Amino acid sequence: GVAYKEMGLFADSVAEFELASRDPARECVSQSMIGMMHMERGNIDQAIDAFLRGLSAEDKSADQEIALTYEIANAYEVRRNLDQALYYFQLVGRLNPSYRDPRGSVEERIGNLSEPAAPAPRGAAVGALDEFDAAFDDLFDPGKKN
Repeated sequence: GVAYKEMGLFADSVAEFELASRDPARECVSQSMIGMMHMERGNIDQAIDAFLRGLSAEDKSADQEIALTYEIANAYEVRRNLDQALYYFQLVGRLNPSYRDPRGSVEERIGNLSEPAAPAPRGAAVGALDEFDAAFDDLFDPGKKN
């Protein structure tokens, strides 16, 4: 699967990792690799599915569980499903509060998702709409004087 991935043969690589995932000892890592490849290609939903399959593997280490949970959270954030992203980042935080990733610590990621949303921009200044309307009127009735 890795060789096919390095050659850019995505479908063949996924097929090999799917085959390898039938071995319980390789299921978690294989599904993780499939998920990463889907993320690289922008297939977020398929990536989340693969990460969840890896997370449900019976034969996995605590480190693998934390890493997969972080990947699921990241994928949900990329997908703009912020409630799910926050849920999974908080889960990582409960499993390992000091977990770090090059994309940010779990504490930072939770903080970014927990911050209140910026207020919506206010409307244009008073009178600006009048100018806009006048310019629009000039387009449709150029002979009209204001």
